[in-house]
Amino acid sequence: MLEKLKPTIRLHDGDNVVVALRSLHSGDVFDGVTLSNDVGSGHKIAARAISSGDPVLKYGQVIGYAATDIAAGAHVHVHNLEYRPTSHDYQFCVDARELEPVPEAERATFQGIRRENGKVATRNYIGVLTSVNCSATAARRAMAQVSARPGGPVKRARRGAAVRRFCAGGGDRPY
Repeated sequence: MLEKLKPTIRLHDGDNVVVALRSLHSGDVFDGVTLSNDVGSGHKIAARAISSGDPVLKYGQVIGYAATDIAAGAHVHVHNLEYRPTSHDYQFCVDARELEPVPEAERATFQGIRRENGKVATRNYIGVLTSVNCSATAARRAMAQVSARPGGPVKRARRGAAVRRFCAGGGDRPY
């Protein structure tokens, strides 16, 4: 069974806002904070109270300043966020840190094949679909040519090729 997805994501541990991963509604709760108004997917929400004039942090960076006091759970947007001229010492990668690799058992996998030379690949099919019945003969001829080519795409696909006729009458009468 799939675990329920979190409604928000915090992009950096030091952020005082989180981002909604889907549309959320007033009264929804995330990380012990109750949402005070509806918020669309991708919008910012105050994860804790932010006082007027305090920096608003996303990605661990100042993205603006609170124009008013912002309560925890409030939508953070142009109505309560302001921008100010600032001077910064921009330094590249000062917060970069080496991360531990994901444990082998938790790594992503795919259902591919291992070739004789050790390389991996996915199994592919070549399909020719037609949108009208009168092109079925042309599709069969095209697939016959592809299938007959030595070392052609079908050999590389290893699984073959297929021609399927489309249904006539908008799908209500299959041939």
